[in-house]
Amino acid sequence: MLVIRDAAIDASQQAAMAKSSSKNEYLLKLIRKRVPSMVSVRVVELADGPTTGYRVEGQLPGLGFLSGLTQVSVEVSAANEAIL
Repeated sequence: MLVIRDAAIDASQQAAMAKSSSKNEYLLKLIRKRVPSMVSVRVVELADGPTTGYRVEGQLPGLGFLSGLTQVSVEVSAANEAIL
């Protein structure tokens, strides 16, 4: 889960830069590379005034007696860069 959080933080920091475009595809690529075992992943961009961020929801395979799927949900945001 920390790997997913770190990827979301990285993408939100890059998206918060002035004149930056959405980093949805970049974030999805990072997650697929860093957590190839994710069964499903959904990324929602959170743009709210002075902040930009992402909500990442997904499922990981369970381990041992937790043989079902494990739900993962992470939400991060970063302050938008302002050029004065």
